[in-house]
Parts: sequence; C-alpha cells; structure tokens
Amino acid sequence: TETDPEVKTALEYIAKAPDSTLGYQQLAVVYIRRGRETGDSSYHEKAETAVKRALEIAPDDLTAKKLNATLLLAFHRFAQARDLATEMQKDNPTDAFIFGVLTDANAELGIYDAAATAVQKMVDLRPNSSSYARVAHIRSLNGEHKGAVEMYKLAARTADPQDKEAQSWCLVQLANEYWKYGKFVESEKVLDEALANFPTYHLAEIGKGRVLAALGKTDEAIKYLTAVNERSPDADISTLLGDIYFKLGNSAESQKFYSLGEELEAGAGEGEAKHMAMLWANRDHELDEVLATM
Repeated sequence: TETDPEVKTALEYIAKAPDSTLGYQQLAVVYIRRGRETGDSSYHEKAETAVKRALEIAPDDLTAKKLNATLLLAFHRFAQARDLATEMQKDNPTDAFIFGVLTDANAELGIYDAAATAVQKMVDLRPNSSSYARVAHIRSLNGEHKGAVEMYKLAARTADPQDKEAQSWCLVQLANEYWKYGKFVESEKVLDEALANFPTYHLAEIGKGRVLAALGKTDEAIKYLTAVNERSPDADISTLLGDIYFKLGNSAESQKFYSLGEELEAGAGEGEAKHMAMLWANRDHELDEVLATM
C-alpha cells in the first residue's frame, strides 16, 4: 500500500484518467523530488517509467520532455540531455528552463563557453534562485571564488521558502565552495544551517562528514557518517568512510567501505557508470574500466 500522500494522489489521478499525461507528470515530479531529498536513485528510475508513459501518450508534450531532460541529467546522460534541450529550444527559444539544461549539460561535458552563454541567457530570461545557482557554478568552475560565494548566497536567499530541499541544496553548494578553498569552519557553519533547515538532507550529511574529517575530527566524522550510512546506505558516504579509514591506515575497514560503495553504485544503474569510474580513478583502482567508461 502506498504511504506517500503525493504519490497516492498522482496514482489516483492516473486511475481515473489513464490516457492523460497529467497524472504521470505529477507522479514523475514527486519521484524526482524524493530522489533529490534522499539521494535514492530508485526514485529517478520510477520517475523515468512515469515519464516514458507520458511520452507514449503525447510524444510532443513539452512538460514530459522537460521532465525527461531533468532525469537525463540526474542519470549523468549529459550528451543526451544537451541534445534533447537543443531540440526543445527550436520551438521554445525563450524558455529559461531549457537554457538551464543546456548550462548543466555543457558544464558537465566540459564545454564551458557554451555553458556560460546558456546561463547568461537563462538569468536574463528568469533571474531567480535556479539561474543564480548556475551562475555561481560557472564562476566556481572558472576559479572565481568570491563571485561564486556571492551568487550561491543570493541563490539561497531567493529560493522558495516552502521548498526546504531547494534552500538546503543552495547552502550545500555554498559549503562545497568554501571547502574547495580550505575554509572548513565556514563550510561546516553553512552545512549546519542546511541541516537545521532540512534535517537528514543527504547532500548536507555527506558534506558534514567530509568537513569533520578535514578539520581533523576523524572519530566524530566516522561516528556521524556510519550512523547516516546505516540509516540510508549511500555510495558516496561509503566511499568517504573508505577514504577516512585509508588515511588512518586501517586497510581492512577501508576496503570494506570501498567495496560497499562500489556495490551501491553498481546497483544504481548504467547512468552512474561514470560516477563509479571517478570513484575508482580517485584511488587508481580498476583503471582499465575507468578508461572504458570515459
């Protein structure tokens, strides 16, 4: 029996109007949101099933195509996301969302000039939290730390106050920007704010454990991350625990968590193959398979 009230509502709509795209779109939106909140990729797989059904009903439905683009990014299928956004743009040349997809996809593909052009167009069309966060990301990629911090703060301030995940996501990006420059105290402060706003937010929990380790609080980091991982097993958290144990010289525990991380990542599907490859590359592990996936 379905316990999530929003999922239940969407399923009831589908039962009443099985030939309408609206119920499937509503269901996909809920699943995508749950995936962002929890980091559980199975929600994205459920969303993908709903979007495919919506596109079977109405292949040219713009909302369904946008949801598909969102999922392509979530599955790290960046070239496909870029191609879909380019196609949608032909009939929707002033749609800010599409420029957001182009920004994200091109940035991940290393086409930074195209990403910068797309984000400028996006912010011109819709100056809001979503576009500000993307501007911050592009500035960060260009090494503009001060400018990135400024825009991440603006993105957090302008996020929908009813959307706790969106607010905390912006704060986590700000914390990550501080962390990159060795500002661990500032990073922890922002992560604590993100967790106060949205307790158990998985991205903030990963960041919190990482910054504790960076501050030399390894015992606290291990205790914190282990508790989080027991509640909701996660490949990135498992790998981070492996890294911490490796630095402590505990090869047995390190290998245990590396193996768990690989197992969890493998179970997330083919869209995560490159993510796993990066986990391996960071440890000079399985280099032949790394190269095969890049």
